[in-house]
Amino acid sequence: MTRFLSEGDRIHASIGKSVLHIFNKIINELGLFLMANFIVCQNKERFNTTKHRLMLTFTQRTTVAETIDPLFPMNIFELRPYHQLINKVDVNESELFDVIGEIVNFSEVQTQKQGEITRKYMDIELEDDERNKLSATFWGGIC
Repeated sequence: MTRFLSEGDRIHASIGKSVLHIFNKIINELGLFLMANFIVCQNKERFNTTKHRLMLTFTQRTTVAETIDPLFPMNIFELRPYHQLINKVDVNESELFDVIGEIVNFSEVQTQKQGEITRKYMDIELEDDERNKLSATFWGGIC
């Protein structure tokens, strides 16, 4: 067995539409699971939910069982400070991350048409506890 994760690592797992029905009743948010019989491949996703270079792909042979381990660290957020984003320090445009702030300003919901596709969006301004401000855009059903 090859070990490709170290303690504290995160890895993206993908469940395709063809096998989603097998796992959508088993896997729930914030659960801890033991998994076996998955495919390990390069993480070439457009937007990366983790910094790990590999990702897991579930198949019909993948097995999943929920487990309990009170000592397992549940660090579910990848928080970034505003100053790091504003100054573009160590920022990868394809990486997904979390921020905490208060919405202090927002626009009306607007639409963008590109060919036959129409998308809704809303611009917002967030403020952190040190009064730093950050602009962001909500797309689709979020707005």
